[in-house]
Amino acid sequence: MRKVITFALLFIGIISLAQSSYKLEMDRTVNDSYLLLDLYIQNSSDKPFILGGSNFLVDLKSSGLDLKNAQFIPGEFDKSNHPAYAEMGTGSNNILVMNVRADVKSSANGKTVTSQKSRIGSVKIPITDPCQTVSPVWFKDGAIQSYSKDAKAEDITKGANYQNPLPLDLDGGVSKTIPSITYNKGTLVSSSQTDNQWYLDDVAIPGAIKPEFVPKVEGKYSVLVTYPCSNNFSAPAPVVITGLREFNLGYSFNVQPNPFIGDCKIKYSLLNGGSTKLQVYDVSGTHVLDLESGTKPQGDYEYVFNPAQNKISAGTYILKLTVNDMVGTIKLVSLK
Repeated sequence: MRKVITFALLFIGIISLAQSSYKLEMDRTVNDSYLLLDLYIQNSSDKPFILGGSNFLVDLKSSGLDLKNAQFIPGEFDKSNHPAYAEMGTGSNNILVMNVRADVKSSANGKTVTSQKSRIGSVKIPITDPCQTVSPVWFKDGAIQSYSKDAKAEDITKGANYQNPLPLDLDGGVSKTIPSITYNKGTLVSSSQTDNQWYLDDVAIPGAIKPEFVPKVEGKYSVLVTYPCSNNFSAPAPVVITGLREFNLGYSFNVQPNPFIGDCKIKYSLLNGGSTKLQVYDVSGTHVLDLESGTKPQGDYEYVFNPAQNKISAGTYILKLTVNDMVGTIKLVSLK
């Protein structure tokens, strides 16, 4: 699954030689194979000005990036587009270096920075571990430094240069995606099409791994989605199953106690006789056991159910009572 997220970050600085202000912007795009950084500059003062020798430095220390195989893409301020400017590459200690330098020995006067957003350059860095994060840190808190031809950039490893971290998940934020559940005509639907596991009251439902699930018992349903770098639960979705209307018009159906240890008493009343089935299912809807089956007259009935005697382990089950074309269900919780 591919997911691309772009972040735009804005910094304001002053070029001391020209006394003009500018905007420095970095866009970050992540997909499942690389991190793309785009650096832009834009004049924010009244008049255009010439950008002198300047140095763009970004600290990109991350065990999830392969800086040695980074690909640099020319921009308007790169030497391939203007002979007065040079240098894009990686420095020591995994520092990303994007230098914009006026060649003072030539006749070139440098490229004019205007109100139009102009690309300094781009770098495409392979991602080796999408489960890592990266926090690009600007040199001098984002300010571009102005240098003469003999000036040297300050050491980026100094403490003051490590402010303004910009954390970014190299999986594009997928690991922080929280799945959601929607209802569709009696069916629960996960927001994820893959890697689902449905739960009922915090207990995994065996075999319930499809995006859609039809609940057969009341309770709180949730879905766990497994992402490459995390496992995330949805918020619980309560489900209430009332059965058919006729059960409120003379038919009753209940279990006491519930939850229970050992035995429980299943009681039901029939307003009219008819074909009757009392069955047990697991929470995935798989038939486990028939308790009663046959034709019964009007009256009150009681059945003592002991899971252990029926070679059923403790757990959560669905008790289903069918009377002719009417169906009622109750969630059974058998404790050890």
